[in-house]
Amino acid sequence: MALLQVDGYLVSTAFVDEFVREALRYKPHPDDILIVSDPKCGTTWMQHIMYNILNSRPPPRGLFEQSTAMPFLELQGAEHIYINRSPYDYCLSYYYHTKGLPEYRFQDGTFDEIFDMFLEGLVDFADYFEQGLSWYARRFDDNVLFVAYEDLKKDTAIWIMRIADYR
Repeated sequence: MALLQVDGYLVSTAFVDEFVREALRYKPHPDDILIVSDPKCGTTWMQHIMYNILNSRPPPRGLFEQSTAMPFLELQGAEHIYINRSPYDYCLSYYYHTKGLPEYRFQDGTFDEIFDMFLEGLVDFADYFEQGLSWYARRFDDNVLFVAYEDLKKDTAIWIMRIADYR
């Protein structure tokens, strides 16, 4: 699978090095809300939820389809919504994601190959377990809302209210 290393982060070859570096240099404002997750863990869903909460209407068509993901960030001065997903479901979704995007050069790859890479932390942005554990340790911080994808899916209305109250 084709990944680039940019300042210690593995990223898809679809990313431009300088854009990743620019994201890493970003200094948040106190009223920023950063949605943080591994790819394929519910980032786009959470973006849509937040857009609806903040704007009281659905986002314009195509707003998030072209957005770029930010690597693992733990920035002071902002609110963070961290969304996590079960390791197996993440890995399976990531497998189909990489097979479907030519930038990964993984069309002929197998699930076993992705699974091994996942266990070794050789997937986009960061080691899934290290990142998840570091955010889990911060789950009681005032500026962190830790959300499990499975809980959001099971009790969507309850979690949307929690997310809105958090904001």
